[in-house]
Amino acid sequence: MNKSISASLFTAFWVVILVACQASPVSPLEPSSEPAITSEPAAVPTLTPKLALAPTSTLPATPSAEATEKLAPTTTTTSEPVGEVDTGMGGSLSIKGVVKDDQGNVAPGVSVQLTVYGQAGGFDIGVFGNWFLYTDEKGDYSFMNLLRLERGHYEVWFNGGKEYGKVFENSGYYIQDNEISVDTCLLNVIVHPVTGSTFSGVVQYQDVDDSIKSFYSPAFPKSEPGHVLSIVRGTPNKPEYNIGAEYYKITGNTTEWQGLAGGTYFLEFTYRRMDGVLVNCKSPSFEIPPGQTRHFEYTIQDCPPVPVSEPVLP
Repeated sequence: MNKSISASLFTAFWVVILVACQASPVSPLEPSSEPAITSEPAAVPTLTPKLALAPTSTLPATPSAEATEKLAPTTTTTSEPVGEVDTGMGGSLSIKGVVKDDQGNVAPGVSVQLTVYGQAGGFDIGVFGNWFLYTDEKGDYSFMNLLRLERGHYEVWFNGGKEYGKVFENSGYYIQDNEISVDTCLLNVIVHPVTGSTFSGVVQYQDVDDSIKSFYSPAFPKSEPGHVLSIVRGTPNKPEYNIGAEYYKITGNTTEWQGLAGGTYFLEFTYRRMDGVLVNCKSPSFEIPPGQTRHFEYTIQDCPPVPVSEPVLP
C-alpha cells in the first residue's frame, strides 16, 4: 500500500454489505452452512502404484552445455495464493464469498486482503494477522480457520494494496466481532471497473474558536488519529464501501484520489478540535462522471462529537 503521505490519515468506518454473519441480521445477511451428509460416501479405491521404470539415457556420459540446458527444470509454482487461504489461526471461523463486476460477471484475479485487529486496532496497531490472495476463476475467495474475536474487527479489502487503481475501484468492508454469530461469514461483493475518474478537493474546517483551518492542520499532536479524511462510494444514507484513505495524495491543501470508477460519492471527516473533542461528519453526496475529475471545495461546520462509547477506528 502507498503510505508515503500519511498512513495515519485513514479511517475504518467501513460499510459491510451482503455479509452473512448473524443468525438474525438487520441488513441483507446470508448465513451459509455446509451441506448435511445424508449417506456414507462411496469408498474410494486405493490404487497400487507400479514401479517406475528408470529412463534410458541417450545423452553422452559428459553432457554438452546444450544438453545440460535442455535438462534444466522449469518452475511452475505460483508465488501468490489463489482462491483460499488457511490462516493457521486455528479457529472455526471462515470469511468467504464471490466477487462479481457491475455487469454481473464473476471477477477472477481480484486481489483480496484480510486484516484482523484487536479492539483498539487500526494504523497497523493491534494486528492479529494479515493475509492476501486472488479470487479464483469462479470469482471465489475464502479465508479459513480464523479465530473468533471477543473484542475486535475484521477488514476485507478488494483490489487493495498491490492492485490499487489498476482494474477495479478499491473497496473496503468492516466486520465487527459482534456481527458474527455463525462459523461462516459470507461477504459477496460487486467491484466497479476503473474509468480514470479522479476526485480533487480542498477541505477546511471551523474550529471551536470560529477560526477556519486547513483539514491538514491538526490542533495538537495526538498518538491516535486526529484528522482522518476518507472518500466513500454511495450516499450518506446508503453507503456502499470505503475507497481507502491511505491512497490519496496531498498537494498543498488539495487532496486527490485517482483510480476511481465514477459514480456517486461522499466524504467522511473525523478530526479533533482544539478543545480536544473528537468529531465526525459527512459531506453531501456528489457525482464524478466516468473519466473525469471532480473538484470539490468544502468547509466543515457544526460537526457533532463522536460518542465516547464508540472506539475511534482509522
